[in-house]
Amino acid sequence: MLYKKVGTIDSISEIPFDESLIVTGRIGNGWTWRMPGVFKKQGNKIVFRNMYEMSTEIDENTKIGLNILESTMS
Repeated sequence: MLYKKVGTIDSISEIPFDESLIVTGRIGNGWTWRMPGVFKKQGNKIVFRNMYEMSTEIDENTKIGLNILESTMS
């Protein structure tokens, strides 16, 4: 499947919460590749929950460098 870049997330303030996204890039020390998921607020925490129900916790010190993708094929 082909994807095109439609935006970026480079800091916590740019996170679109509760929206289904496909992301590629870095969250903290981890790397994600074309991963569908949703950013959610859970109390004082921010998590990225992927399509496999695995979560990555994020705080203000977490380095984020993500490309937001969308499918170019139906």
